[in-house]
Amino acid sequence: MAAGFLLTTNSACSSNADPFPGLVLPIYQGAYEIENGFSRLKGTKSTIYKVQTNFPAAEVLEFYDAALNGSGWKPSFETCQRHWAIQDGGSIKKEFQARQLFTSWEHPQYRLQISLLLEYQPPGAKSQDEVVVQCRLQPQLDNSRHERFIGRLKASGQYHAFTQKLDSYRESDGELDSARIARDIQNNKADENLIEYKRIMDETQQEIDDIIRRVNETR
Repeated sequence: MAAGFLLTTNSACSSNADPFPGLVLPIYQGAYEIENGFSRLKGTKSTIYKVQTNFPAAEVLEFYDAALNGSGWKPSFETCQRHWAIQDGGSIKKEFQARQLFTSWEHPQYRLQISLLLEYQPPGAKSQDEVVVQCRLQPQLDNSRHERFIGRLKASGQYHAFTQKLDSYRESDGELDSARIARDIQNNKADENLIEYKRIMDETQQEIDDIIRRVNETR
């Protein structure tokens, strides 16, 4: 989501259940230190692992292209748009620089996106480069109402004050306590901006739930 704050709700309400059990995230052969994560509330599932492979890990990208292309997934970027970004901006010698590459695929029928982040760290004493692979599945949401809301706040000079107000509802993990927001609205302790924002949160959650339901009904 744009503009510096996210439409998220209290993590205590989320579930670790896989929202899309019928969709399996591809994992490259030879992967190790594999970690999986799920959020039923946000409609996300992810896997992160490491692979020993020489930079620029072309075979990892080829693996994901082969696994996804032609099965309903479409690349979000042209192959020529995939570039390894240097994290440190060139402040140290080239051979010691960390690099990242991001690419993604979309599934128009399911309204889902798979994003892939590859991170290359300097190999040190290792004979091969180690690439950290982060693969994430998430819904493609309609953010137009949220963007219009943020634009109106900025145009009216209310954006900074609203973000400060919103921060007062954040838990220690950064998530919003939507139940407390709802209580303040019910007790007439919320202004019009917070009320509208809560409506957008609820509509976004309904959109996520609808995507999860439709995908799982077809799998």
